[in-house]
Amino acid sequence: MISCPNPAFRALTHLVVAAESALVKPCVQPSHDIAILKYSTQGSSSLMPAPPDLPESVLPSRDRNASTNPLRRINAENRKTDLEWANDFVEDCKAKKTKMNWKMCFDMGRAAGYFSTYANPLSLKNTFNGLKSKK
Repeated sequence: MISCPNPAFRALTHLVVAAESALVKPCVQPSHDIAILKYSTQGSSSLMPAPPDLPESVLPSRDRNASTNPLRRINAENRKTDLEWANDFVEDCKAKKTKMNWKMCFDMGRAAGYFSTYANPLSLKNTFNGLKSKK
């Protein structure tokens, strides 16, 4: 028996060897003979052909390890917490002597990337006032 690393060839070879019936062997034998010719001439080291060479005009792609992150980086030291941002908004309203609008605070904060953990302006207001009363 010919030894070959190709699993399809081995499976077909075992099928022929296992076929003892006179009815099955004539059906399988021609395929077995074709497989022997095909896979015995194929090198065992390469199951796929080598890729073709690129033309001279093609530039190599960038190094995969040197890719840039498309997300902008925010310096963690300069970023405010949600409640610091809300406090700045409250202080701004006090300075302008306008009524505090928690919906506007919430919407502007969301647009600036804050308040992702708050479901609505009321939850932000309750948290803010709850922490203010503890101080």
